[in-house]
Amino acid sequence: MVHGGLFHTNTFRLGGRRFLLRRVAFPRNPSPEWFVVDLFQHTEQAAADRNDLTFALARALHQGRFDADRLRMMAREYGSKDTQSRVTTALRVPARQRSRAVHQDDRHAVWGRRSSERHDD
Repeated sequence: MVHGGLFHTNTFRLGGRRFLLRRVAFPRNPSPEWFVVDLFQHTEQAAADRNDLTFALARALHQGRFDADRLRMMAREYGSKDTQSRVTTALRVPARQRSRAVHQDDRHAVWGRRSSERHDD
């Protein structure tokens, strides 16, 4: 929930542990696609690798586990430019490459090419 367009953050201690509470934009009834976007938004806190998540999302899309239109909408509404770009990438990868990409031994392979072959054009 957003109050007046401002996001609030607060920390408190409980039982000797410090907790961070943040108020962020949140749909009334979050869909699985919103949780995908939220995970991309919080990869550092989840100790997740954004490239690995992009691969996993491409595979899940190939398996029909998410609604592509809803995912685009959630990324546009709740995601950063980077998250939007990664969702778009996962959606654009041809089905045969989605399944091949997740079977690469190299965790940093990019859609069938190893990271050593990747060009940052």
